[in-house]
Amino acid sequence: MSHNKDIERYNQNKINYDRTILGKNGGIIKSYKNTPYVIAPTKESVFYHRINKIFDISNYKQPAIPPFLGIEEINDINKINTRVLRLLIKKNNSYKLRLPKELEILFPLINKIMETEFNINPKFYDYACHLTFDNGEINKNGYQRYPGFHVDGFQNHDSLLEIHENEHSYVWADNQATLFSLQPYFIEHLNFEVDDLHAELNRQTKLDNIYQGVNNGIYLFDPYMVHATPFFKDISQKRNFIRITFEEIQLKDPVNSINKMFPKKLQTYIKRIDLRTRLNSIPKDNENSLKTNLEKIGLKKVY
Repeated sequence: MSHNKDIERYNQNKINYDRTILGKNGGIIKSYKNTPYVIAPTKESVFYHRINKIFDISNYKQPAIPPFLGIEEINDINKINTRVLRLLIKKNNSYKLRLPKELEILFPLINKIMETEFNINPKFYDYACHLTFDNGEINKNGYQRYPGFHVDGFQNHDSLLEIHENEHSYVWADNQATLFSLQPYFIEHLNFEVDDLHAELNRQTKLDNIYQGVNNGIYLFDPYMVHATPFFKDISQKRNFIRITFEEIQLKDPVNSINKMFPKKLQTYIKRIDLRTRLNSIPKDNENSLKTNLEKIGLKKVY
């Protein structure tokens, strides 16, 4: 339902959002065309070799530790009173960041990521960039994000859409960092038109292979990084989560937040059908068992 002309309530993968419109009063504009060289930590990682490569389902059999780009504490982050989903902050074929005034507190983190991306991605100019920012109190025995293990940026080889270059995301959280799984996954047997990929990932995930990042740490994920949001047990907690995604083809979803620093035509999208609502899924008892067991393991921190 609409609260007013600027905010619309909707659900995205069981996560409630206000569809916000930001940037009416401008914000930060910065070009990265002449960005100085930045040494990318752990540049020997397989992740860097998969950037700009066409999506390949066989990479799910090759687990890799996500590159760690250091700690970034964000002062006054709790002063931000809005949440955004896939907010466009850099369009395709541009060097310029356009960050709405409402989110300027996030600029030091975003600037660090932009500089890193410019140095590791030869096609920085070509790619679009989206920002997701989620905050608020998480109820006890609940999740902030989509529950269970999943991936971002999977491309369905069985669809009629053209397979394109891998998207990749930088993720950050100030409390209960993201969980990720370091094990091979075998999914070639699935029919992605009817079978739920995420259900199969949860079925195959072994608890001994689950690791957790550190609070305020920046990690680089690609479509092959199987990960999950932590389970908040016993008490409610505050958590801020950021995902910054670079992609060759912009995800044009009508529920994306709107950045008024870009022309309206760049953010006008036709309605999409979420095929995930029509897929065969994991039996409920297996799903609940995995979520419960996540609370029993001693998670290993990864720096």
